[in-house]
Amino acid sequence: MASFRPHMEPIVGARTWRVLFAFPSLCLSYTWIAYYIAHAHDGAQYFHYATNPTLHTICWTLNFVSFFFLYPTVFHLKEVTAVDKLKYLPPRELE
Repeated sequence: MASFRPHMEPIVGARTWRVLFAFPSLCLSYTWIAYYIAHAHDGAQYFHYATNPTLHTICWTLNFVSFFFLYPTVFHLKEVTAVDKLKYLPPRELE
């Protein structure tokens, strides 16, 4: 859908195009989250780390650290092509 942006933005407008661009992503994220919640406890359980306090703390800490570093990257909307205007850099001169 990002390739349609130069053609569709003049027709529907920049803000409407951003909404149309984000809509499929939001629908897909909702269905994936709903599927995960419905099937989170299906299948075989390989280990039960909640009974081991040391392993539980290690897993919780690693989860927190990964979220701490990944959250700003994932939700930095300025990097999404549909939100930020394209910036064309002039070509560099070959030396």
